[in-house]
Amino acid sequence: MQRKAPQTSDIDDETLFAKVERGDVEAFTAVYNKYHKLLYALAYRYLMSSAMAEDAVQHVFTRFWEFRSELRVGISLRNHTLHRATKRRKILRNFRV
Repeated sequence: MQRKAPQTSDIDDETLFAKVERGDVEAFTAVYNKYHKLLYALAYRYLMSSAMAEDAVQHVFTRFWEFRSELRVGISLRNHTLHRATKRRKILRNFRV
């Protein structure tokens, strides 16, 4: 009997993080699907605009992909993503009118 490869969504964050660092688009998509709603909620709470929150989340994930080679494996992806999003409130401020 053949074993199925695990779905990307079933892989732990540390493994996903390592795959994204190596340029795995499927892993990046899994990260996006897993965390975009949470980041959107944070951005919306701060910006109070759906369109600006979407733009901010897109910006965060674009930068995440662009700088993937600088990621550090071994930390929680969720904590890393939230830390970067909250630490860099100035990014969100740029989306305010």
